[in-house]
Amino acid sequence: MGYLEDLMAANERIEAATRGHWTGLVARLFLPGLLLLIGIALAVAGNVFGTGVLQQWGIIGDTQTIVRIVFVVALILYPLVAFVLQYLDWRNEQYVVTNFRLIHIRGVLRKDVRDSSLEKVNDIVMNQSILGRILDYGNLSILTSSEAMGSDLKHIGRPLRFKTAIVEAKQRLDSAAVTGGRSVPELLSQLAELRDRGVLTEDEFQREKKQLLDRM
Repeated sequence: MGYLEDLMAANERIEAATRGHWTGLVARLFLPGLLLLIGIALAVAGNVFGTGVLQQWGIIGDTQTIVRIVFVVALILYPLVAFVLQYLDWRNEQYVVTNFRLIHIRGVLRKDVRDSSLEKVNDIVMNQSILGRILDYGNLSILTSSEAMGSDLKHIGRPLRFKTAIVEAKQRLDSAAVTGGRSVPELLSQLAELRDRGVLTEDEFQREKKQLLDRM
């Protein structure tokens, strides 16, 4: 069972999930990747041309072979480690909407989890650039009464689908709260029984029926 499943309540289910878009990952990996390529290039240059090329670049002297090795290895290992850490950080950050709440999970070994009840969501604002619409990424600003979730979900993938999932989950939750957790067919059956017993008039029955159907 995964970490997300461990967070779920017994009657809680996932409605939708997303994470940062891959273009954001590319931007985060650009500098480590560039340094890694430079380190590999220096290693190849030192191996193919000997120390002469590196001496011309002013990196080593005749008696600095160990320094050269340490420098090149560090120039390769540092961006490589940064590359892996950035990827793992991106891979383990998730935005999840369930039938009860919004959940933001991040962290590889040490987890940071923030959640906010759907009942507290007041409004959702989506912002997409032209490129974002083409590649399907954007920002969501979720306004809640507690703001525990944070105001912005930046550069996430499939923002429109995620926003729709939040709205629909909130509507279902609000509808269940109004009906006391009972299904609309059950309530319609009770209304019909009250009408048949003469407790409700036909007009009252039709009015209540319309209100229930509008909540579906």
